[in-house]
Amino acid sequence: MVMEQSLKEFKESFIDNILAFLWNQWSALGIAGYAESNDVWYIDPEALLIFSLDLARHDARLFDEIIDWINTNGNLINIQRLKAMIKRKPSFDKRALFAISEIISKRRKFLKWKGLVNTPVRYETTNSLFFFKDGKPMGKFGPGEETFEKYGLYRGKLKLRGYSRPVKIHFNTGFLFKLRALFGVNARCEIILYLLTHESAHPSKIAEETFFSQKNIQDTLVEMLQSGLIFVQSIGKEKHYWLKKEKWFSFFEIDLVKPIQWNKYG
Repeated sequence: MVMEQSLKEFKESFIDNILAFLWNQWSALGIAGYAESNDVWYIDPEALLIFSLDLARHDARLFDEIIDWINTNGNLINIQRLKAMIKRKPSFDKRALFAISEIISKRRKFLKWKGLVNTPVRYETTNSLFFFKDGKPMGKFGPGEETFEKYGLYRGKLKLRGYSRPVKIHFNTGFLFKLRALFGVNARCEIILYLLTHESAHPSKIAEETFFSQKNIQDTLVEMLQSGLIFVQSIGKEKHYWLKKEKWFSFFEIDLVKPIQWNKYG
């Protein structure tokens, strides 16, 4: 009995800590209702979203604040990259993401989210979207949200508060969004960010870490090389690309004392 109680308390404490971390990360990106983040690493939004949609099912308020944030900043999410991440994680329950995508894509500015929407199969039963911290599913408490029910998930009616702010691009945590706002939502942003946080890299390594195809990364690097701002050096039989960080840090107004660091999810 003591052992069972101890494991139960550990599980609930672990979930509390993870949820606090997620609140912190999403707050750094602009959701309402949590303390400011002083982290120096950049946040990978696609990886954070996948990680959050599993754990935030233990915190309905956080889950809905994430949807609210997407409803404000969803144009800066890389759908191609998100799909590649999901493909590499077959254990991820995609139903909630598909439901969110269907809801978000109804807005004209977020039509690209339709690329994630799957034609739902017919589910014989509907499972609860949300859980208590002990893992037990929450019961029904009124009319359900139809879009989620199409994907076999029950939740109450979705009511977005509209409190999320545009993503904070002037802090290290939102730096990837600054790149996307400047260069577009494409592989170039991930390449620049990877080279800013590493000494140099072979295209295959960048591709593996950023979830783009090696051909995409290779072709893009060859194009970027022509700018004179990206450089290449031979290490054995491999070509490694690099850039002069100080110049880029100065241009992007990055603190040289606390330069941007490789993200927590990569």
